Amino acid sequence: MGILSFLFSTDPKKEIEACKKRIENFEYIKKTVRANVKNKKEQHYHEHARGRIKTLNYQIQKEKEQIQAYRKKLKK
Repeated sequence: MGILSFLFSTDPKKEIEACKKRIENFEYIKKTVRANVKNKKEQHYHEHARGRIKTLNYQIQKEKEQIQAYRKKLKK
């Protein structure tokens, strides 16, 4: 869906703001996952949390790449 919104978007500034909001949400989820895993002693909780944080970091990286693409589009 990100590619389609990039191709058909009308306002890159709005898209940049939307990406920033999604990044904030991902950061909040990471913080919550870390807080929840502190209370758990079982190893599988820790392994699941590591996987979830990796996924969130990947999503944040992709959002940052989209922001860079939108900024390039703005400069044109």
